[in-house]
Formats: sequence, C-alpha cells, structure tokens
Amino acid sequence: MNTPITIKATRGVWLPPHNNLSDVAHYLEKGNTDLALSLLSIVGPASWETFSDYIRIGDAEVTFTLRPRDEQAALAVMQLRDKLDKLREAYAEAQREILAQISKYEALTNEVDA
Repeated sequence: MNTPITIKATRGVWLPPHNNLSDVAHYLEKGNTDLALSLLSIVGPASWETFSDYIRIGDAEVTFTLRPRDEQAALAVMQLRDKLDKLREAYAEAQREILAQISKYEALTNEVDA
C-alpha cells in the first residue's frame, strides 16, 4: 500500500463509565466540542448494541485516511525512537541517583575520599 486509503464507516458513540452526560452537555453548551468529544469513545460497528459497561449515546459517521505504508513505517520508527530516548534518559537519571547514594554511603564509611 503505497497510496493513501480512505475508509468511511458508521460507528457507535459511547460514554465511558468514568464520564457523565452532564459534562458532555456542559461542554457542548459552551461550544467546546473538542472537550465534549474527548469524553466519548467511538468504538465498533453501528450494529453493536452493547460495549462493556459503556453507554451508547449515538452514532458517528467517520472518515479516515490511512497513510501510505512507507509513511506509516517512518512514523512508527520515529515514535519508537522517541520512546527509546525517553527510556534511556529515565534509566540514566535513575543511575545518577543510585550513584549519588553510593557516593554518600562511601563517604560515610571513609572508603572513598568525598
């Protein structure tokens, strides 16, 4: 797949159990559709009548375009490299903290000049 593919479908719109309709209504009344949508989940085909303990509140007509495979791969590699860099930094920070603790204990026991 070296060309984008566009898919159109009808999906169910669900309210997760940890959100409530009054918050959705509040954001819609304020004109903040992004926040209202962030409280909802668009999951499964429109034929689903139930989904876990979510409450079905509507349907969504969705259109999305899959990027060409080479772009998908490049984005995946970039995201994984970013994740790897963050892990490396987190581990380096943890190592620095442990080394600082070792230095303090070594200084207490006069094993190393501090």
